Amino acid sequence: MPPKIKKFLWRVCRGCFLTRARLNSRGVSCPTDCVHFNNNYEDSIHVLIECPKVVQVWRDANLWDKIDSVLRQDYNIHAFIFTCLQNFQQGIVNLWPRLYGAFGRAGT
Repeated sequence: MPPKIKKFLWRVCRGCFLTRARLNSRGVSCPTDCVHFNNNYEDSIHVLIECPKVVQVWRDANLWDKIDSVLRQDYNIHAFIFTCLQNFQQGIVNLWPRLYGAFGRAGT
């Protein structure tokens, strides 16, 4: 797995992935709504799992059913990441540019 993906997942697991909610909790004055859908609170769970743009990427890759079944068992970001790494690591690596773009972040 490329180092930038490992670093990204590490940041999510450690709670230091800079979502709007995280920035706001650190004193940065910014809206906490999703970049794409103004009525959704942008935290790590929303960015990786709940945002409709990201859900569509997971669906296009035929991985959403697997992800959804994981979330029905244990709805937390750590279980989600562990299961993704354990079961479809290569799928995530291949999807990285699309996923990262759906997050609304610059670069790949």
